[in-house]
Amino acid sequence: MNVRGTLAHARSVRRRIPQLATLVLLAACAGPATRPPAVAPAAVVTTDAAGLLADLRRAAPKGAALLHIDPARSHAQALVFRAGPLARRGHNHVVVAGPGALHGAVLLPAGDAMHHARAELLLELGALQVDPPAAREALGGAFGGALPQPARQGTRDNMLGAAVLDAARFPQLRVSARVLAGEMPGLLLQVDTTLHGIVVRQQVPVRVQQHDGGLRTRGTLVLRQADFGIAPFRAAGGLLQVADHVLVQFDLYASPAQ
Repeated sequence: MNVRGTLAHARSVRRRIPQLATLVLLAACAGPATRPPAVAPAAVVTTDAAGLLADLRRAAPKGAALLHIDPARSHAQALVFRAGPLARRGHNHVVVAGPGALHGAVLLPAGDAMHHARAELLLELGALQVDPPAAREALGGAFGGALPQPARQGTRDNMLGAAVLDAARFPQLRVSARVLAGEMPGLLLQVDTTLHGIVVRQQVPVRVQQHDGGLRTRGTLVLRQADFGIAPFRAAGGLLQVADHVLVQFDLYASPAQ
């Protein structure tokens, strides 16, 4: 190529650079188009609260006590954190299980056989509330300050949509637990969490106390969105993200079933 041709080629490349840069930026901002493939098929079929009680009654040995989760007194909330180089331009979020969102039951064998105890819990995803002002105020710190209602509604719509929880197809999260070790009030549970048709097994320490003829259980469950085939939200080419890990804090009351 002669000198004149080389100069013409260079000018052509310079003219295309802004166009190429724009395309690269748009592609980066688009984020992942689909979720990763499923990690594992679910082994448990999610049912309703009445079904959980019926299943546990059938499995209960002679003399076992059956408790039900009190949805009016039980509480759970998930802390969702901002991430990425531009994290400070985003917000942390608190997702609260609203009234009637939690249902379940606890099976307590007779005598001193706590290591055979089992629990089943359902969380109705459609009853989740995003960033209630009272919840943000109670947390304070990096969660302090109320967010405007349109922003809260937009976050909730995205969370329940097909790209994240896909609540239209998978309306519930199910937790199955049994005691692995320990003595009251400190117990270690094996917890199977089912979401999106995927089961994730973990060991979770909890504090369990007798309360009003039933039990009160408190602890924190750490979930990774990627384990359930969910790609955490990203914007601006990953400069602003939602962290993969979500902290689920729970305070559950179980009382004798009627």
